[in-house]
Amino acid sequence: MGMHDRDANGTATALVGNVTRQPARERSRGFTLVELMTVVTIVGILSLIAVVAYRRVTASARMSEATGMIHNTRAAQERYHAETQTYADISADLASTYPATAPGAFRTGWGAACSNCKAGMDWSVLSVRPDGPVLFGYSTISGQAGSTPPSFTVTGSTITFPASATDWYLVGARGDYDGNGVACQLYGTSYGSQLFIDREGE
Repeated sequence: MGMHDRDANGTATALVGNVTRQPARERSRGFTLVELMTVVTIVGILSLIAVVAYRRVTASARMSEATGMIHNTRAAQERYHAETQTYADISADLASTYPATAPGAFRTGWGAACSNCKAGMDWSVLSVRPDGPVLFGYSTISGQAGSTPPSFTVTGSTITFPASATDWYLVGARGDYDGNGVACQLYGTSYGSQLFIDREGE
């Protein structure tokens, strides 16, 4: 506390003593190694989460093409049957895909002549028109009442069907959009609305 004295008029005045000021704070230090490692770790985790989310979104978009095309082909088969009393038997088998005969990490335009379709048949008989080039290859086969559809494999299990009392069809989609040689396959049938998926995400 400062000392007080009085001037000639008797007024109290403060005697300012030696005031020792607090030293100015040192400038902020740089990040320590632990802090830097923490920041790098957090950034790495956030980057990993972003990459995983992006892959999921792109995989979902790719699968939506296949599921949408199978749905459209099934609807087209029903329209074709209503007009002709038979389903369109276009592909040689479920492995004979169109427009790409060996789908990979590329897109193929729709509308060219089918090189592996059955004689006298083509995808043009079905009103299936995608919005643009497709990543998957597609197939569709059919049979008459009393015949048995071929089986296919999903997650290691063989899916079989009994001889049908009515005409039937199968629709397949095959894709290898990461180009690793392992195909993702989807199947739709006239036996029900279930969609069979093998190696989803490949």
